[in-house]
Formats: sequence, structure tokens, C-alpha cells
Amino acid sequence: MKPPQYALLFLITFSLLHIFYPVWKIISFPYTLMGILITVLGFIFMMKAHSLFRKAGTGVSHAHSTTTVVTTGPYTLTRNPMYIGMIAILFGFATFAGSLISFFAPLTLFFILNTFYVPREEQKMEKQFGKRYLNYKKKVRRWL
Repeated sequence: MKPPQYALLFLITFSLLHIFYPVWKIISFPYTLMGILITVLGFIFMMKAHSLFRKAGTGVSHAHSTTTVVTTGPYTLTRNPMYIGMIAILFGFATFAGSLISFFAPLTLFFILNTFYVPREEQKMEKQFGKRYLNYKKKVRRWL
């Protein structure tokens, strides 16, 4: 599965768990409304990064090859803004739901990305772009 598919799967799974097994309501109304803002900001952050890939003419999905190292916009803050956007979207939904179980969605996605996807992608980028990517990697953190 690809990261966006994991994000959607976790969104659906943990939303259903929240509905049928609401465990410990840890955020109450009106504070749950902050989840809407977090979700929107995560989506904007992700889409800005996505648009920079398109503008640079490089592949966005794992099925397409990477042709350049994008280092502008959100890529000045993190090497993985699209993933951070996905995690923020899940975190926003979890905040809106307000139950403890909902927060396992962004945590699980982060674990999968950090363990299985990002290291492999970084290895590929190091091989493909060498010193250019290594210099970028020294300047910009993997996450925020």
C-alpha cells in the first residue's frame, strides 16, 4: 500500500472505532473544533508540497521516478511535507473526534512512514542525487 492509502485506511478504521468504541473522551466541545483548523492546515501544507513537485516536473507517487530535489516552500521546513500534511489531517480528525482511540491513527501512520517509507526513500535520493541531496539533508530536518 502507498502512504495515502494507509492514511485513508486509518482515517476510516479509527473513525469507526471512535463511533462504536469511544474510549476516553479527552477533548471536549468547543475545543474539538480546533480539529477542523488542523485538518485544513494539514491539507494546505500537503497540497503546497504536491504542487511544487508538479511544478518541478518530478513524480509525486512512488510509481513515478524522481527527477529533481525540491528544496523550496515547505521543503525548507521539512524533507517530508506531504507526509506531515497527511499526519496533520489525521491529527485534525482525531482532535475533532476528541477520543483517545482516534489519536492512534496519526501515530500509526507516523510509525509506518518513519520506519518503512522515509528511510527507503532517503536511500534512493542519496543514490540518485548524491551530494546535492546530502547537503539538503544536512540543512533540513526529516520531520519538523
